[in-house]
Amino acid sequence: MNLNNFTTRALSGAIFVAILVSGIIIGYETFLLLMLIIIGLTLNEFYINVKKGGIAPNFSFGLIAGLGTFISFFIFAFGGYQDVVYLAFPLLIYVGIFISELFRDKPNPFLNVSMTLLGVFYIALPFAILNFLVFLQFSNLDGVIFDWYYILALFILVWTNDTFAYLTGMAIGKHKFFERISPKKTWEGIIGGIFFTCAMSVGLYFLYPYIAPLGKLGFSGLTLTEWIGLALVVSIFADLGDLVESMLKRSLNIKDSGNIIPGHGGMLDRFDAILLAAPAAFVYLMFIIV
Repeated sequence: MNLNNFTTRALSGAIFVAILVSGIIIGYETFLLLMLIIIGLTLNEFYINVKKGGIAPNFSFGLIAGLGTFISFFIFAFGGYQDVVYLAFPLLIYVGIFISELFRDKPNPFLNVSMTLLGVFYIALPFAILNFLVFLQFSNLDGVIFDWYYILALFILVWTNDTFAYLTGMAIGKHKFFERISPKKTWEGIIGGIFFTCAMSVGLYFLYPYIAPLGKLGFSGLTLTEWIGLALVVSIFADLGDLVESMLKRSLNIKDSGNIIPGHGGMLDRFDAILLAAPAAFVYLMFIIV
């Protein structure tokens, strides 16, 4: 990587992180706006790449279904988990995707429907699940509280895993991890990413009482062992998420999913790890909290 490419990558990466972090911690309004923008751009990118493969996904219904899924989850969580009917609203849009295909007169209609829905389930649903990590409800709190710490921690752990897996693999990587899908990944890189992600989780544990909104109210949060467990779950599923996106790009015969972020590729390239890590982290935390 030459100096100009490195500078471009570092600058665009810093701006990307600043926008993401700010959107998460300022408030639930900016969190909602940020997530809707990310989902819209990522879904659009997914459908564009799928279309290059000769399939005709329904862009309009797919975007409406994806954004609607996130909004319905947001309203349900924001309202204190009181009315499950909000989660049913996107089902009408999913049904609409099937019906709309009757009038599109495109080849391979069920393949078109499948890829339209795949975009929603692969991209929008994992982001929608994040609502359950930011709107937390406790018996001794009046309603729910917007606590951004766990979702920010999730992104930090994913970034740590991605960065140090790359650096460790570049430095000492010799043994291929999954050469058929991602020839550059090595076992040394995977192990290095897991190690440093676990180390980062220790730091997040000690920062929790001083930074997290609930931590400042006296809630203890996860134990150190639980934080390390979360780091292991995130690392494993972040690596699998990266492999899944590599599999998608290979099946579509493309190198990068897009070029919206200079030096980093497309939206899918930046969020591929989150798409599997978020549901896995949610399930893990539900077992820990409940």
